[in-house]
Amino acid sequence: MGKASRRKQQPPAAVAAAPAVPSSHPIFHSRRWFIAAAVMLVVVLGVFLLYQFQVLGRPAPARLSAVHARFVDEQRCVSCHSAEFASWKNSHHAKAMETPAPDTVLGNFNNATFNYAGTTSRFYRKGTEYWVDTDGADGKLGSYKVAFTFGVAPLQQYLIAMPGGHLQALGIAWDVERKTWFHLHPKDHVTATDELHWTKLAQNANFMCAECHVTDMKRNYSPADNSFKSTWQALGVGCQACHGPASAHLEWATGDKKPLTGAGFEVPLKGASQTTVLETCARCHSRRAPLADGFVHTHRLADDYSLNLLTQAAYEVDGHFKEEDFEYGSFAQSKMFMKGVTCLDCHNPHTGEVRLQGNALCLQCHNATAPIQRVGLNTQTLKRKDYDTPEHTHHPQGSPGSSCVACHMPGKYYMEVDFRHDHSLTIPRPDLARELGTPDACTTCHKDKTPEWAASKLEAWFGKHTRPVSYGQMMHSLRTGGIGAADILNVLVLDPSIPPIRRATALEEAARYPSEQTVKTVVVALKDTDPAVRIAAIHALGMLPPDARKPLLTPLLADAVRGVRIEAARQLVDARDQLGTDRGRWDQAIAEYRQVQQDLAERPESHVNLAGLYRDLDQQADAQREVDLALARDPDFLPAVTMKADELAAAGNGDDGIKLLREAIARHPDSGLLYHALGLAQVRAGDRTAAVQSLKSAWQKTPDDAGFGYVYAVALHDTGDPKAALKVLDAVMKAHPEHRESALTAVRYHTEAGDIAGAQIIAGRWLKISPSEPALQRGQTSGAQ
Repeated sequence: MGKASRRKQQPPAAVAAAPAVPSSHPIFHSRRWFIAAAVMLVVVLGVFLLYQFQVLGRPAPARLSAVHARFVDEQRCVSCHSAEFASWKNSHHAKAMETPAPDTVLGNFNNATFNYAGTTSRFYRKGTEYWVDTDGADGKLGSYKVAFTFGVAPLQQYLIAMPGGHLQALGIAWDVERKTWFHLHPKDHVTATDELHWTKLAQNANFMCAECHVTDMKRNYSPADNSFKSTWQALGVGCQACHGPASAHLEWATGDKKPLTGAGFEVPLKGASQTTVLETCARCHSRRAPLADGFVHTHRLADDYSLNLLTQAAYEVDGHFKEEDFEYGSFAQSKMFMKGVTCLDCHNPHTGEVRLQGNALCLQCHNATAPIQRVGLNTQTLKRKDYDTPEHTHHPQGSPGSSCVACHMPGKYYMEVDFRHDHSLTIPRPDLARELGTPDACTTCHKDKTPEWAASKLEAWFGKHTRPVSYGQMMHSLRTGGIGAADILNVLVLDPSIPPIRRATALEEAARYPSEQTVKTVVVALKDTDPAVRIAAIHALGMLPPDARKPLLTPLLADAVRGVRIEAARQLVDARDQLGTDRGRWDQAIAEYRQVQQDLAERPESHVNLAGLYRDLDQQADAQREVDLALARDPDFLPAVTMKADELAAAGNGDDGIKLLREAIARHPDSGLLYHALGLAQVRAGDRTAAVQSLKSAWQKTPDDAGFGYVYAVALHDTGDPKAALKVLDAVMKAHPEHRESALTAVRYHTEAGDIAGAQIIAGRWLKISPSEPALQRGQTSGAQ
């Protein structure tokens, strides 16, 4: 949990009838998430452990399962574990969420005021209660009672209990260090109409964040009346949040203490594997979307959560964090991760603090004598060297620049006052900052200097090195259409020395470069030991037609991890009638998928996911119901708006669909997605002139989406203006050289116009990017060789 109230639960991604933008943002940290989520094409999955054992026939574990173990009063842990309890009780974990009281409320409720966005909020007390007067959902001033404190340092937030059991996180927080009120979005002028307003769905703590501030959280959402009856075993992150339900352990401890695996715990953490330790922490310390209501301690992370990869929205191209990543996403990229290091090697699990202060923490391993020894830790390649000297740091001893973390874990402020260190633990590469457009550790401190200056200093200190192509360079090539990008993809995905989260991220780019070799690479990745890689490989197979996907994905219906299993099922929807004897397993998996979405019914994304599934199953009435439910949850959830417009058009009410889109555009005038949907609706209505203008607006509003520009160009071509179409395609290719459809379409349009030379130039350029491009092989594209 760390040092602040930290919101990290992410909504399930939407399957929408819209171009896909691989992006995922925590909605508490950026308004851009709503735009990104509107066009995401990711499937959220889930299934229960009991189902694996009883329905799919997997053997049950020998020890008690989480189905049978029970949570107990954590005060019963104190008598035997008093030292651990003493360390924990004042930790940020222990104080993650508390009832308001003089010793828990840190903010000034002595009739203090705070002005923001035209509203003066007042913080005060009524006897023993804590209250705030601020703008409510209607924009008018109201009085609200504080139900819980949220976090303890460097900021504290406050949860307001609203009707229907909804816990909402107030956007005004208390700066513990500066002793002042501040708003989490000081520059955004958030009012009651904004999706980031504290009363909105985006700020609902039941779903977004409470799970990581209490022990054994259950949201208990009721779709019938849009209410929560949320429960938890204890406030704060207690013993059983990490160790699991303790009833069997208590039976062992109060009995004869005969030898018992894990002393009665399903997942004993003492001496546990790296995977067990890291995934225990990652349930909260990662960017992920839930797959059900709560988690099971015996599960893998990918059983209960959909892990976010290194998206362009959240990470720099070289893997450094851009948005807050809650440690795991960064650490999983590190060399330390690959060598077996765990969170517990650096952090005390009970206090949450680092085990040693300053450089001493890193010197546990990085020293001139010998590293720490632990089973599973690979220290064979460590250089024996004294790193804590000016000869290595080239900064005066004791200065900020002599700190290991200053260079290898540069940080950023999140939530305005919360400083976080990047846990990817990398070597500074200012020589790549200009090439990749990434920040570097050196000029983060030396703000008056340039990356070139920093690079020259490093070369002077450490000599000139010929380094292999970096991960950042490879990803930059994949995302920007560099020469040989398709070949780089194959190298990056198949290199076992590259961390799995990075290989999985690269796989998400595979659809840009379809070829026989790419498919071979993806097939290998389908058998990877890491679930994230397998899931990304399943996504990549979307480049193949359903009948080609079927033999590759069918075995994964029996995967040990639910996230993998259900992703495979969702990709096989179109091939379900050709599955033969595997149809039963597919039926089970797709039923699990539906159940997961129903378990997340408080989110409009889940209803859109179901609507997309029902459309694919040709169950139109069910699809329409789910779209309506999504809009009931959030009338401004843009994927649901566009799907509703499609439904109206399919039912012969295209004018109503166009009206719906225009009304949405009036509320969201900068949405390229809405203009794109409007243009397509106008095409269906036969108003091609208006459609071209709408599609043009989509491209202008969202130039980062190459798909919008591509569709606009096609519309120009099909309405009799091929020259204008080629001009737009040229602009798209200049901004997005990696956009395959634009390149291949430009080749075709030049060929149709008799401009063989122009077609050859573009074809030749794309073949440098993807040498095995099947659409440009000899004889397949006339005149383009």
